[in-house]
This record gives sequence, structure tokens and C-alpha cells, in this order.
Amino acid sequence: MTALPLPFWVLAAQPGSHDAEERSAFTGIVREQIGGRDGAGLLVTCHRVELYGVGGEAVASALEETAGARGLAPLRRYRGQDGVRHLFRLAAGLESAVTGEDEILHQVRGLLDAVRGSGHADPVMVRALELALGVGRRARAERSRPRERSLADRALDWVATRGGQIRGGSVMVAGAGVMGRALAAGAARRGASVTVASRDPERARALARVIGGSWTSLEDAATQAMDVRVLLIALGGRWEAFADRWGPAAPRWSAPVGRRPFTVDLSSPPAVPESVRAAFGEQFIDVDRLFARGPSAAAEAEEIRRAYVEHAERLVDDACEQYARWLAARPSVATLRTLRESAEEQRSRELERLFRRLPELDARERELVAEFSEQLVARLLHGPSARLHDDTDGAAADAARMLFDL
Repeated sequence: MTALPLPFWVLAAQPGSHDAEERSAFTGIVREQIGGRDGAGLLVTCHRVELYGVGGEAVASALEETAGARGLAPLRRYRGQDGVRHLFRLAAGLESAVTGEDEILHQVRGLLDAVRGSGHADPVMVRALELALGVGRRARAERSRPRERSLADRALDWVATRGGQIRGGSVMVAGAGVMGRALAAGAARRGASVTVASRDPERARALARVIGGSWTSLEDAATQAMDVRVLLIALGGRWEAFADRWGPAAPRWSAPVGRRPFTVDLSSPPAVPESVRAAFGEQFIDVDRLFARGPSAAAEAEEIRRAYVEHAERLVDDACEQYARWLAARPSVATLRTLRESAEEQRSRELERLFRRLPELDARERELVAEFSEQLVARLLHGPSARLHDDTDGAAADAARMLFDL
């Protein structure tokens, strides 16, 4: 890949080096120190938090210093082409717990929308995110075999291996966001009787209608959880009502572990506090432990994964080169714009001078002369424009500035 002419960097808190609490703390530090300023983009998923930026890295260094002072493990920093490649691999699902999963692509789409709407969008950042989306879409659209199982599928697989009854059993899903919808739909496909709970009753009701289940409030769900065999959680914050009803001070604390529901918490930060997690023992798993279990080792699944990875890596390589060429050509594009503006200014000036010398021309005749002048300038600039569009080393731009006195 051609060396990038502008710095591109990523500062990341990732699974394996940072637990959910640390990732949540890093998110808070970013929002506290930079908010939506500096043209940076923050990506927050259930198992990673990454800040993308272009230009100087003073912002990244300041964030690292604050994170270290607050006791976080060292953050991972990617620079230049390594940062671009990481973004493209992430969008392709090559950095995910489940290779090629779809959730991350929606999250990158959301990041692009947020950057564009921030009022501080840097074209270098926007172009990188656009190419990342292209890589992710092509990788998934062009896979020749069915995709691997999602994180929601993996959560349900874990319950099944533990003896939790899904088909014909009662499953409660706390959360109606992207992951909550995936969990509810997956449980319904496996024949479960699904109850959906959400902080927003309308979202819970709408999702329940789609999957053919029932719904309840998040407050009532904390009590009803005693009556279900499987509890799947995907919330955007701590589930206070659940902690109150299942914590050390609650009567249910003394209930045998075997009577507690099989519980998967995919929230980041965790919705279930540590004290309650410990009480559930082996009947509880969080997103970090589920992530660490790795993909299926079955031969067919491995064959699918390997084929997808090889194809996606080729798409990443191509996109990296495309991005490098785009960056390298940006100064030449600016020269082309200046050339066209200069030519248009001279054309307009000369046209006005001609019209003053030929006052007898009527409106239609003036229109024809103006059209002829536009076509003539366009034809004269066609060759230089094409060369400037393909200029990757700046040589054509230098020549154009000298020849046209730009």
C-alpha cells in the first residue's frame, strides 16, 4: 500500500486487553474530553470502543494519558495505513468474534452518519468510512455460501450446551435494540416462547408483534425472570430493577443456583452487576467470556470461515490501495479545480468584451456564442483534466501550475 500523505489513527479499547468496565470508562473519557469536536469518530460496540481521527495525534495522546491516570490498561493505537487497514477489516467482519457478522457493518454505517452530521466532518475520514462500508457490503454480498452464525446465535448455542431448554421453553429478552432483536428472532426461530422487555414499551410491543411473542416492561421483567428458563440481556446500561431483585439483599439471593435462569448478558457495560453474576455461577456468561469461546471448530464452519476471510482480505487490500490513490490525488484535484475556475473566469471576461463590441447581437445569438465558448474551453481542458485526475505523484499538478500560471 502506498504511504499515506496524511496521518490516520485509531485509539482502541478492545476485548482481550480491556474488560467491559474499562471500555465503558474509555467511552466516558472520550465524550468528556472531546465530545463531537476535532472531526473524530467514536465507534462503540458490545465488545470494543474505538476512536478514529485524522491529522495530528495530540488528541489521542491526551486521551491515553487520562486513561492511564484513571487506571485503564494501555490503549491500542493504530497509525497511518495500519489504522486504515484495521477499519476496513473491522467493517468486513474480520475483527469480530463471529467472522463476517452483520452487526458491525450497521455500527460502521452509524459512525459514518454521526461523522457527517457532526459539523466537523473531515473528507479524509468520510472517504475512509465510505470505502469501509463498501468493503463490508461486498464481502457479505459476494460470499458463495451461507454466513457464519451471529453473536446472538452463539449466545443461544451456549444456553443449549448448558441444558437450557429453548424449543418449547420460555425465553425472556431484555432489550429491543439491534442485538435484542437478533436474540428475540433467534429464540423464536428455535421454537421458544419469547417475552420481550425494554425501557421503551412501544419498542418491546413492536418487536413482540414481529416475532409472535409477548412483551412486558423492564421493571416487571426483573420479577418475571424467576419464572423463565432462559434470560438474554442486551441493554444500553445497568439493569437496576434486576440488581435490586437478585442482589445479596434480596430474598431470591438464597435460591438454589439451579433455579436461576440461564443468563447471557451481551450488554456493554454489563447490565448485571458483578455480585449477581457471581451468584449465578456457571449459569451466567457475559459478552467477554462468550467472545473468548471462539468460533465453531466444525469442519464445514471452518471451511466457510476460511473462504470468507480470504475473499474479504483481498477486498481490504484493494480498498487500501484505492484509498491511498485517492489521498495522493487530492492536491491534483485541487489544482484541477483552480485550473477550471481560472479558465471560466477568463472565458466570462472575454465573452463580455466580445458582447460589448457586437451590441447588435440578439438574445438567441448571444446564447449560441456563450454555448460555443463553454464547449471550446471544455474541449481544451479535457486532456489536462484527465491527466490531473490520474495524477498520483503530483507531477502533473506541478506542470499544470507552471504552464497555466496557477
